[in-house]
Amino acid sequence: MRTHLSLKSAGLGWCVLYSLSLAGCASLSGQSGQAEVNPVQYTFDSSTVCPGLERLLASAENQFSDISGKSASGSQNISVWKTSLKAENADCRVVEWGNGQPNYLCTVALPGEQSAQNWHQSLEATLTACLGADWLAQDAEDREGIVTSLTRKEVSPSVITVRHYRNEKMLSSRNWTGVFSIGRTPSTP
Repeated sequence: MRTHLSLKSAGLGWCVLYSLSLAGCASLSGQSGQAEVNPVQYTFDSSTVCPGLERLLASAENQFSDISGKSASGSQNISVWKTSLKAENADCRVVEWGNGQPNYLCTVALPGEQSAQNWHQSLEATLTACLGADWLAQDAEDREGIVTSLTRKEVSPSVITVRHYRNEKMLSSRNWTGVFSIGRTPSTP
């Protein structure tokens, strides 16, 4: 089942992921340049993504302590740790936003709007195939992009988020960002 929401503004950035060895998991075709003449088509290998996703969901149960490395940075309200689970071409971290609930978060730079949409759709389709019919997808639009949240139909503390958005802070043609995250729902202790 899919639900669609429209949000006027979403202030949180979410990013892209993938599994233990998403290395070699995405295949690309197309070019990037000033104008996105040939948008990139992304393909994620479910034989690599699904086992990594299972490991991340299991790790979420213990607040990612098994994959969190030493503290990379932080402030009084935000803590960031390096992680042993990384994805090719993505910056992955475990981030705790000051609420005591860490999230696994990966971001990737994308060459343009259509490529960002292609990445989002391909990643979401692969995740949905990995997760099966017990999970629901809910889309939300904001002024910058689209967010898809995947949650289990039964009560579950975990939520998976895929997002792409235009990063206005970047002044290049590669100003689109993809985000993948796994964390606990805000209402879950």
